[in-house]
Amino acid sequence: MITMNKTWEAAERYGFRGYFYFPTLDAQLQLPEYSRQAISEKINWLYNNVGFIRAVVDGLSLDEVSTGIWPKAATSSREFNRAATDRYHETWKDARFFDTRKVENVYSAQLLIRRHIRLHGELFAQLVRPDENNASARLHFIPAYQVANLQTEAADSKYLDGIQLDEMGAAKNYRVITDKTAQTYKRVPAEDMLHFHDAFWCGQTRGTSALAAMARKLFTLDDIERMTANGIQLRSMVAYAIERTTDDTGGPTLLPNVIDTEVVDNEDGTQTKVQKITSEDGLDTTVLEPPAGRSIKVVESNAANEPFKFKEDVLRDLAHCTGYPPEYVFSLAGMAQGTLVRLTMQRVKTLKDYVRQNQIIPQFLDHAYRFRTWQDINTGYYDRVGVTVPEDWYKVKFICPADTTVDIGREGALYDERVSTGKMSVETYFGLAGEDRADVDAENLRVREERDDALDALNRRRALKGQVLLAYEDIWPANTQAAANAAAQPVVELPVPAPLA
Repeated sequence: MITMNKTWEAAERYGFRGYFYFPTLDAQLQLPEYSRQAISEKINWLYNNVGFIRAVVDGLSLDEVSTGIWPKAATSSREFNRAATDRYHETWKDARFFDTRKVENVYSAQLLIRRHIRLHGELFAQLVRPDENNASARLHFIPAYQVANLQTEAADSKYLDGIQLDEMGAAKNYRVITDKTAQTYKRVPAEDMLHFHDAFWCGQTRGTSALAAMARKLFTLDDIERMTANGIQLRSMVAYAIERTTDDTGGPTLLPNVIDTEVVDNEDGTQTKVQKITSEDGLDTTVLEPPAGRSIKVVESNAANEPFKFKEDVLRDLAHCTGYPPEYVFSLAGMAQGTLVRLTMQRVKTLKDYVRQNQIIPQFLDHAYRFRTWQDINTGYYDRVGVTVPEDWYKVKFICPADTTVDIGREGALYDERVSTGKMSVETYFGLAGEDRADVDAENLRVREERDDALDALNRRRALKGQVLLAYEDIWPANTQAAANAAAQPVVELPVPAPLA
C-alpha cells in the first residue's frame, strides 16, 4: 500500500531548509498587521537611506506612468465627448480641484500610487462628492497605515486588518484611523473607497512591498557598503610614526610644532612616546614613537573585489523582485547584441503595459473618470453648458504615454509601412505615440485652414502690387519624400455621375 506522504514527495522531503513552517495557508492570515507594518518600516528606512532603493522605487514608477495616462470620452455623442474630456482635464489638472490636500493632480497622482505600491504595497483613496464649498468631485488619498483595526478592537469585531468583508470575501467597509493613538476612526463604505495594489493571491486583502523578499539582504549590503567606505576613509587618512632601530637608545626626537608630549607605559615594561603637533590645516595630529625594534604596520583586506561582486548579485536579485530585467533597472552589463536589447525592451514594454492596463486604469482611472463624470451630470453641469448627455455617458478609453523604443527610426518606418498597407489601424498607430487620432486630425485640419487663410491674405497683397501669386507648395514644401511624390502626382478628374431619373 502506498501512503499519501510517499505519493506526494513534496510534502515529505524538505531539502536544504530542513523544514518549512506555515501556520496557515490562508493568504490573509500569513501577513498579519504587525508583520506588514514591520516590513513597511524596513522598506521605508531603505528608501530614505540607500540610493539604489530610491532608484528602484522612483525610477520604475516614473517609467510606468511617464507624463500620465489621460482619458478620452468614447460615447455616441461627439459633442459630449469633447465636453467631458475637456471638463476632466481642465479641472483635475489643478490640484486644488482634485486632491483634498491640494497637493496632487490627476496625473501626478499616478506616480504617487505607483511609489506607494512599491514602498508599502498599497494606497487608498476616498471618493469625495461635491458640496457647498467645492463644486468639483475630489479624491482623498489615505496611506496604508491609516486603514487598520483600533488598539481597543473588540475580540468579536468583524474587521480584519481594517477591512470588513462580506460572506463572499468582498470588502464592505474600511476603518480609517483618525488619531495617532488608534482610538478614533471613520467608517468608509467600500463603494466610496479605492484600493490601489498590485496583483493579490486569492484570499489576500492587504498588500505588501515586492521588495520585502530582499529587505534582509539589502540591510546586509548596506552594512558592507558602510564598512567598505570606512575602510577607504581610513586608508586615505595620513598617519605618522617614528621608527627606531634596536640599537637606538637615544632620547626622544621632538617634531616641529609639537604642542604636547606624553609617555605611555606598556604592559611589557616598555614605553611608547606620543607627541601632538598642529598641522598646516590647523588640526591636531597624534604621532607615535614606538619602542626600539618595533614599527607600525597597516593590515588591509585582500578581497577588494568581493563587495563589488556581492553588490552586483544583490542588485540583480533586487531587480528580479520588481519583475524588470536587471540590465534595464540598473544598466548592468550583459546586452552586447541588438537582439538581446530588443528582447529585454520587449519584456519591459510588457510589464509597463500590464501595470497600466491592470492596475492604474482599472483601479484608479476608470473609477475616477466615471465618478467625476456622473457627479457633473448629477449636479447639472452639462445642462448648464447646453450639452445633451447620451445614454452611454460612461464609455471612455485611455491614452497611454508613448512606448519605449530603442530605434525610433527603424520602428517608425515599419509602422508607417504597416499603416499604408492596411496591416495596422490609424488609431493604433497614433496610440503607440501616446496621441489620439481624432485630436491629430483636428489639429492638422486647423493648421491647414490657418495656412490657407494666411496664403489667401498674402496673395491678395501680392495681386495689388502686380506680383506673381504663390501656390501652397511654394510656402510649405513637402517635408518627406513620400509627401513630395504624392504632391507630384497629376490630379485626375473623375466623371460626375448622371443624376438619377
